[in-house]
Amino acid sequence: MEIYVVKQGDTLNSIANQYGVLVERLAYDNEVDGNTLVVGQALLILFPDAIYTIQNGDTLASIAERFDTTILQLVRNNSFLLNGDFLLPGRELVIRYANTENRDIEVFGYAYSYIRQEILEESCLYINELLPFSYGYNENGTLIPLNDERLLETAERFGNRKRMVLTPLDKYERFNNQLVVRLVTDEEMRRVLMDNVLNMMQAKGYVALDIDFEFIPGEYRNQYV
Repeated sequence: MEIYVVKQGDTLNSIANQYGVLVERLAYDNEVDGNTLVVGQALLILFPDAIYTIQNGDTLASIAERFDTTILQLVRNNSFLLNGDFLLPGRELVIRYANTENRDIEVFGYAYSYIRQEILEESCLYINELLPFSYGYNENGTLIPLNDERLLETAERFGNRKRMVLTPLDKYERFNNQLVVRLVTDEEMRRVLMDNVLNMMQAKGYVALDIDFEFIPGEYRNQYV
């Protein structure tokens, strides 16, 4: 792995040829659209350490088993697989990159319901848990619905855990600290809200709850805690 600083006259093709890497991968790794480069821009250069040429009858599962890796890692290393299982004979797959390591870390990400699908899928490759943002609630404890079906289906497809997010967003999609006051001072409303939250989690497969409250009035700090 190296960092290259763009010079006057550089193009993606010239840099890719200089390092012997695929121009498509160079563009993908650096989120470069087209051939637009800026002098002084830093580019990440990744060097394939093992490449496999696809044969007739290959599947992602069979290739992953052969090289003692996972389908997820193959897709991470070959971004074109995100758009379909294009295992064309003669096409090359990167099995692993040189001077890189896998770290056992937990990564989560928030996503709005209107996130572009390609960005969502690319993100789901690298996270463990997806948090659709967010459910709000009313003063009577009912939840304000969230259009999270597409996000949850994508998370399921990529093997991500799903965590529900609860915020004091009102029906106008504004943070309303009076909803927090009502929640911490009204035991019946709190019971209704928690029942609704648990029912929603069970119905949609959420495994955890993220309580994301902001602008809590200072005098209600202890009740909130």
